[in-house]
Amino acid sequence: MRQLLILLILMLSCEAQAEIFVCKDSSNKLTYQDEPCLNQTVRKLKNIPDAPIEDQILARERIDRANALSAQRAATVELERQQKQKEFAELQAIAIEKRKLELLEQQANESQQATIPQWILGSRYGYPIGYTRPYAYRDGRKPDFNRPHTNRQRNNQTRNNRPINNQR
Repeated sequence: MRQLLILLILMLSCEAQAEIFVCKDSSNKLTYQDEPCLNQTVRKLKNIPDAPIEDQILARERIDRANALSAQRAATVELERQQKQKEFAELQAIAIEKRKLELLEQQANESQQATIPQWILGSRYGYPIGYTRPYAYRDGRKPDFNRPHTNRQRNNQTRNNRPINNQR
């Protein structure tokens, strides 16, 4: 992008140094062109002469000073960016080390804690630790473990879930 801008400025400066002719056509319209007129030339714009050499040297020195100053500012900004990046990397490494230490401490604490055998808690295969028996209904029946739970009533029950004919 920078190169394109420089090229555009150079192209515009080349056009500005050309002679400009002011022409009037048959409908009295003025046109400006860089070639001599075919019909009638109203006037010829003069080329502006170049600035004196001393002024050009002073302008070049000012430009060089400004370029040096901007290069120095860019270098300091780059140095600050690198320092911030280095500090961030150090802080990130410290955070990773802290997390590793926390995990190691947690593993050490877990390994030091005594585990209670499941037979002491009375658990069975397929049930969580501490679960001793299945839930019993009010009427003393236990739920069927081989069938999924549904809202459908059984054939031998009434609406209030009491067995028919007092069967248990």
